[in-house]
Amino acid sequence: MSNRRITAAIAGAWLLALAPATADAASTIDPTVPAQIAPLNSAPIRANFLAAYNDVNRILNMYAGATPPTNPFLFQLWGDTSTNPYTVRQFDSAQWVATGTLNPSTHAYIPGFGTIAANTVIAGPTSGSPANATARALVGADLPLPTTSSLGGVEAVNQVTHQWVNSINSSGVPQLSQPAYSDISGTLPPASCPTPGASSLGCVFSLASVSHNFLTSIGTSGAPTQAQPAFTDISGVASAAQLPNPTATTLGGIESYAAVTHQWINTISTSGVPSSSQPAAADLSDGTNGSGAVVLTTSPSLVTPSLGVASATSLNKVTITAPATGATLTIANGKTLTASNSLAFTGTDSTSFAFPGSSDTVVTLGATQTLTAKTLTSPTISGGTIDNTVVGGTTKAAGGFTALTATVSFTATNLVTNADLVNQSTTVNGQTCTLGSTCTVTAAAKSGR
Repeated sequence: MSNRRITAAIAGAWLLALAPATADAASTIDPTVPAQIAPLNSAPIRANFLAAYNDVNRILNMYAGATPPTNPFLFQLWGDTSTNPYTVRQFDSAQWVATGTLNPSTHAYIPGFGTIAANTVIAGPTSGSPANATARALVGADLPLPTTSSLGGVEAVNQVTHQWVNSINSSGVPQLSQPAYSDISGTLPPASCPTPGASSLGCVFSLASVSHNFLTSIGTSGAPTQAQPAFTDISGVASAAQLPNPTATTLGGIESYAAVTHQWINTISTSGVPSSSQPAAADLSDGTNGSGAVVLTTSPSLVTPSLGVASATSLNKVTITAPATGATLTIANGKTLTASNSLAFTGTDSTSFAFPGSSDTVVTLGATQTLTAKTLTSPTISGGTIDNTVVGGTTKAAGGFTALTATVSFTATNLVTNADLVNQSTTVNGQTCTLGSTCTVTAAAKSGR
């Protein structure tokens, strides 16, 4: 081949790489050009290289597209992208036959199959090593195991007398058991009942209730008879559980009860249990007065008692001396009499004494006491001294009165002279006094007296 031919072939190949593929199925390569021993012409060479390039690309991508290729040939493949998943088709010289699907999302290819016989599946071998899939009938190993929420294969089970299938386990194995009476619905019809015998069970007629009557026998026809039992028909003695509970109007069994000191049974419950308590004063039948506990002879504690006419030698630790015939002690309402020392009062009957309005000390006749800020109204003083002044004296005293005011009525006979008075005259403090006669004088002691 000359250099010119080689150069043209390389150029044609380069053009093939740049040329787009078409959807035509038939090849457009023309083997007759260029003609043998014809002058070199690059145009037909380039055209054939481009046709070859398109043919190769069509084969590589299976003529992928949404429409089938034109002018298809036998056994040509077509990648149909008009569906999802994509459909792989092959031309049978008359039509495009689907041979499988390709899922571009899961990248799974599922082959398609033609028509197969009824009740057969395309599957691998029933056992042993892997092999090509064929059309065959299903076997038990092909079925999934059943669950409570999904279907699956179940094994056969032989009949067992009086037993029914009650469950199927997760391996598909049925389980048998004999039904119980609780598993049977409805009721047994009377016609199906056997009659009873002396040693065999059977059905019995109903029997209306008759007070105090009990069943005595059942005939072979199933008819019962009844009668009222006598005491001689009952053996043994009644147990505590057989006794009825007592009520307020009916008899019943009662439990035993141990004695408790000072207590008596006061109630019996409806369960037959006695209860006891110590009687209160209100429980006494011979009359009570007041409330609370019963008073006994030694050291009772009384709360607000009303004693009426009573005799006592002491009260609240206070010793009481009983008078010969009677005496009265009266304390006004709301008042308190308190004695801080032992005292004895004497006097004349029906006399009374008024004590000062405020707390003070009582002046007595025989004791020496000092009076402070006291006013004596018309006193009679016999002898003695008042602030060193002799009462009844004839001479002036050296008394030192600090504040003495006295209103005195006296007879001035050899008792007061003018020299003893402040004014030293017959007129004393504005009062005219005639010596030797009765005169009322109001005088104040001299300063310092």
